[in-house]
Amino acid sequence: MSREGCSEQKDLVASFREAMSEEGFDICNPFRVSAYNELVRDRHRFNGSSVDCLGFLIGNTKSSWPHFVSYLQRVGMIKDPVEHFCREAVAGVTSQKRFSSLNPEVRFDFDTPSSGKFVHIQTAGHVSGTAYYDKETFWSIHPHYGVWFVYRAVVFFPTITYLLEDPILPVNLFTPEECKEIGRLTEKAQMERWRDMRTRLLIRDVCPIGKDKWRYEGDQLDYFYPIERTKEEVLRDLLDRETEQQGNRRDE
Repeated sequence: MSREGCSEQKDLVASFREAMSEEGFDICNPFRVSAYNELVRDRHRFNGSSVDCLGFLIGNTKSSWPHFVSYLQRVGMIKDPVEHFCREAVAGVTSQKRFSSLNPEVRFDFDTPSSGKFVHIQTAGHVSGTAYYDKETFWSIHPHYGVWFVYRAVVFFPTITYLLEDPILPVNLFTPEECKEIGRLTEKAQMERWRDMRTRLLIRDVCPIGKDKWRYEGDQLDYFYPIERTKEEVLRDLLDRETEQQGNRRDE
């Protein structure tokens, strides 16, 4: 490993992280793609030009919400706005010349196996050192955010060989009692066919780590856990509020 090559890759990581952060994605961690490939089924592997290429795990916490609201105010009511927001934001970064020249390939958390672009994103999160993936509960747990974060995409740079030190793998921070309660609530949710948002929220609320600071609230909570309002009502309220604010600014 040359010092020059390692230094250049560190600069690439820093600039890519900064660009993603500006779009509202405050989780952006590099990983060795071969480490990911070793842990997933053959059909979920990434086969790039280099068998040991560089990948990035992309995600966000509640901090992304203002960015999403700004996007919504620009595009208005559309179907699957979070999906479109993620696509546009990631494309906006990867299309920048400094990154597009490296031929990045993007796979989103909502890409299905039939699309040919499926990625087991929890495993990517684990090998990137972001959060421990607990195969018993099927949840990933972060040392600061707990379970109050979400993975959005993986960006592969197939022609870039990974030159950095491997991330320190995260450890399981769930207690046996928490795992048992998550399991009980998951069984309940499955019986409800995952339709009751109250049960789904209870599952996420089991873990206390990061809950006080990073748990969703207000419009964000109502959108992702539509209990008091539907998702459509949340979006309408956000847009109506912006229209009203614009009217007030014109009247000043």
